[in-house]
Amino acid sequence: GAGTGQVGEHLSRLGFSHVLGVDLSAPMLRIAATKGCYRELLRGDLADRTLLPPGSLDAVVCVGTLTPNHVEDGATLHTWLEWLRPGGVICASIRDDFWEGSPLPNACQRLQEEGLWTLVEETESARYTPLVNDVAFRVRTWRKAVDCLASGST
Repeated sequence: GAGTGQVGEHLSRLGFSHVLGVDLSAPMLRIAATKGCYRELLRGDLADRTLLPPGSLDAVVCVGTLTPNHVEDGATLHTWLEWLRPGGVICASIRDDFWEGSPLPNACQRLQEEGLWTLVEETESARYTPLVNDVAFRVRTWRKAVDCLASGST
């Protein structure tokens, strides 16, 4: 989720002005609100497909949000795809240890095989933080198919 708003601050500094933040935690959202970089903050579950209207987002950016517990059958990813406009992107930083041996790679591959999205970029593995040597991550970016209906669920 939006957490304390650190990613929203980065997006704002990069020139993004229509940033929506979502988090389950009201205390986190209160902290995020102090950053002044969000057009709107919602308290909600990122797996709740009714949280946002279909086709209402250009991008979903998540840093440290996707873990093996969030994606078992791909339903959460389908929900995010529903929220995206055709051609929109999902950009996610995912810890290597969460990716490997989890349902995430298979769920992502299924979405590609179904023609719902395409992996457009995957970074090299890098240290998660400068102070932690044994945890690494990659950033993966997928683009929703342009000819994909807003509701990509099966």
